[in-house]
This record gives sequence, structure tokens and C-alpha cells, in this order.
Amino acid sequence: MTGRQMLAAALVALAIAGLSARAGADDPIRTEPGHLSPPPDGQIRGFAPPPAPSPSRNVVAWFNGAPRTTTIFSQPLTDACRASRFNERIPLFYRAIFYHSGVIMQALGWSRMGQENLYDPDNLAKDGINYYFENDRTRACRVYFLPD
Repeated sequence: MTGRQMLAAALVALAIAGLSARAGADDPIRTEPGHLSPPPDGQIRGFAPPPAPSPSRNVVAWFNGAPRTTTIFSQPLTDACRASRFNERIPLFYRAIFYHSGVIMQALGWSRMGQENLYDPDNLAKDGINYYFENDRTRACRVYFLPD
């Protein structure tokens, strides 16, 4: 038997010994004196998943629908995005989440005029408009917008 095989056998033996010792304990769920006891019979056991994804300060909006149906497409801004003249400085640093058909989730980058993450040397952004970037910094970039 090699050293690795002996080590593996020893670890298996320790695991089996630990499980058999716990199996005979009075309260198999309570492993330490400070731990909580199991709930009384008839009450729910286990943990429930959180009701929604945890909030993030970088997620600015949630939409129920695809970007093409919930926002307005802009061809001039899309052309500027593809020419690297209207982009996010850090793609998806701020983002909006779009749910398609309730099961598919898509994240688009978000920015607006005066926001530090918007690169706009030609001053194309207008005040009070939210801009959403799909595939920013690629040839497939698409820009959507929505007024406040």
C-alpha cells in the first residue's frame, strides 16, 4: 500500500468513526451545547431561499420584458457606440436587468448625462434620459434609452 492509499484509508476510517459516534447521540442535529435544538414536531424545517436576488447598489433598474419592447432603440447612438464615441467607461458597472418571458435574465449597462461612467466626447447625451448599452465595446453594440 502506498502512502497516499494509507492516508486515504485513514481519512475514510476517521469519517466512518465520526458518523457512527454521532448516530448514537441523543440529539443528532444539535452538535454543540450552544446550537439551537430542532423545531417541535409539526413546524417547518429547513431554510427557505431568499425571495429575490440580493440587492446591489450597481443595479439601477428591473424591467419585465426584453429591451426592444420596454425601451426605445436609437440608431444614431448605436452608431456612435460602435465608433467608440458613446460608451460606458466600465461596461456593466451600473446595470439594468431585463426579464424575458419571466425566465431569461439579461443585463445591460446603464448611464446618463453627467454620470462618471459615461464616455461622451461629442455631447450626445441629453439631460433626463437613461441610456442602456447592450454589447458595449463590440461591433454588435446597441443603445436604448428611456426618459425619466
